Parts: sequence; C-alpha cells; structure tokens
Amino acid sequence: DAALEVAQREDAWLGGLYVVRQDEDKNKIDRLRQEFENRCKVAGVSGSLAVAEGNIARVVASRSSFTDLVVLKLSYAPPPGLLPRLRSGLRMIIRRCECPILAIPDTTCCMDRILLSFNNSPRAREALYLTAYLARRWNAQVTVLTVLEAGEANRDTQQEAKDYLEGHDIQAHYILQESGNVARAILAHAAERNIDLIVMGSYGSRPLIEVLAGAN
Repeated sequence: DAALEVAQREDAWLGGLYVVRQDEDKNKIDRLRQEFENRCKVAGVSGSLAVAEGNIARVVASRSSFTDLVVLKLSYAPPPGLLPRLRSGLRMIIRRCECPILAIPDTTCCMDRILLSFNNSPRAREALYLTAYLARRWNAQVTVLTVLEAGEANRDTQQEAKDYLEGHDIQAHYILQESGNVARAILAHAAERNIDLIVMGSYGSRPLIEVLAGAN
C-alpha cells in the first residue's frame, strides 16, 4: 500500500520482488503475481513482479542499485546479542542498499508530516536533501530534531539544516534536545507530533563498533 502511494505521487513504475524457496508452489506464485498486477491496475500504477531465489536480504540489497527506493515491511528489528545483530537481515539491507529505504511498520498512513533526525553527518545531510524534496513535492510539514551528542552534534548543527530548508522556501519546526537517547527522542517526538514519516541517515560507523556501542 505504501509503495503504491509513493508510485502514485511520483508517477513512478513499481517493481515488486518475491524471494522464494526452491520448493515454492508455482500456483502460489502465479496467484501472488496476479494480485500484484491487479492492485497496480486499480491504483493506476505501472509495475511488474519479479521472482528470485536466495537470501532475502542479499537479494534485496543486490537489486537496490537498479531502483530509486526500496520499500519493505519492518517485520523484525535486529535481535539482541552480538552475533545475531551482526547477522541481522535488516542491518545487512541498510548497510548494503544503494538507495533510500522506506521501512513500513504494521500500518501505513498519508506520509504528510515528516520528522527529520539531523546530526550533521554525511548521511544526515542526504536525509536533509530528501526531506526538502518531499516537503516541496508532497507539500509535507517538516519537524527537524537534533539531539546533542558528544562528537556528533552541537548547537550550530541544526542551523545548517535551517539554512538549507529556508533557502528552498521550506518552513519547518525545530527541536533541539540537550541530551538523551536519540532513538527514544525520535520516537517520543514522533508520537507527540503525530508524525507519519521519520527520515534519518543510516549507520555511520563500522558494523562491529555499532553493535558494541549499542547502535540500532
């Protein structure tokens, strides 16, 4: 549903991907392809469904270079424990994907209220550019959140985001939090402001450092 909404707004082609087991029932695949094509037709979107074998995370990451956006359901967060987290399929997709990822929880919404988590890192700047595009293209409301962390953000950090957005005639609400856990701050402010879409950069450190430091 979320992918169809994005495709409608962007007048984009939608490619579906179904990763199968070797013994997958062919009739099930045919029914799935027909359902995909029917839903695209009803939504007025051009698209087709591809079927591939292999590890889901590796297949998704390998095909990301051929698309502008990967849309997936956020079914499983990285599990606790050092090795399980390093082997997490979601972590692999985030690290290896060559385009932005739209991760969807159990429900979808209109995606008209955006929360940008900004800390002045290179990936956060990419998130800033995407947020500016969505604000102009989708007429979305923007909130910029900066949580001050040692070595990553200071009081001048948010000014860069403000200068960029205002330079593109985009008005936003700005929140500067002095300290605290970034993930909890993002979720708290997203709930408080009834946010539809959180935009943020991906991992910035080496995988082992992230896991040992508790990055999610």
